[in-house]
Order: sequence, then C-alpha cells, then structure tokens
Amino acid sequence: LDYSSIVQKLQNQIFHMWRHYNFARMRKGKDHHLLLSNLNYVNWWSATQSFVILLSGYLQLRVLKRLFHTDASRPRC
Repeated sequence: LDYSSIVQKLQNQIFHMWRHYNFARMRKGKDHHLLLSNLNYVNWWSATQSFVILLSGYLQLRVLKRLFHTDASRPRC
C-alpha cells in the first residue's frame, strides 16, 4: 500500500469539504443580510400603506360629512 497517495487523497478531500463549507457559510451570511434588508423594506412600505389607507378613510369621512351637512335653520328630511 502506498500511504502517501492515500494521505494526499484524504487531504484533497478534506480541502474540498472545507471549501464547500466556507462557501455555504458565506452564502448563508449573504442571504441573512438580504433577508434583513427585505424585512426593513417591507416594514416601511407596510407602515406607509397603512398610513395612506387611514388618511384616505379620514378624508372620505370628511367629504361625506360635508356632503350631508345641513344648516340649523333648514329642516332635515
């Protein structure tokens, strides 16, 4: 048996295993930062859309109140 070739083959396999492990770890970190960025973006847009919905509801209510507003001197139907 040629132990040096076996050791060389084993070292080569360990090197490739560590290389794939490091690539996977870097990819996981990149994905994590992307998820955090998307979370921040989605939170801001959700808050903005909620504000716009509430504001439009308030404005619709004011327009309807003004539309059906009558003077105190005139009798209501």
